[in-house]
Amino acid sequence: MAEAVLRVRDLTVRYGAAPRPAADGVSLELRRGELLGLVGESGSGKTTTAMAILGLIRPPGRVVGGSVSLDGTDLLAIRGRELRRLRWRSISLVPQGAMNALAPVMRVEDQIVDVIRAHERGGPRGRQLRERVHELLATVELPPRVA
Repeated sequence: MAEAVLRVRDLTVRYGAAPRPAADGVSLELRRGELLGLVGESGSGKTTTAMAILGLIRPPGRVVGGSVSLDGTDLLAIRGRELRRLRWRSISLVPQGAMNALAPVMRVEDQIVDVIRAHERGGPRGRQLRERVHELLATVELPPRVA
């Protein structure tokens, strides 16, 4: 069996003085090439877990326990530019919800291009940029025609 690239161990996240953690003792492993979907009832901690893994928890939220490693890098110990680079190149979140979805009045390609330009300074342009969009669509099994 392949080595896990993402390891989450006993992750616990609290918000302010709430009586119970929003995520309590979450553990999971993800191997290269696998996709992970977090499923649960509303308020069960799915978004909190994903945001904590990505280093996106904001006060009054805080990770109070556990560990998160990606290819051996401690994601809870890095910040800023280094974390932002990892988020784009190595780990991503596809949120569910109308406010996080693609805008129906904009071409999918244009929206993906905006993200590439925000995260890949000096990145591809022109034809190479379009090819990059098609590569990204292929990773989620979507054909280039949806761009």
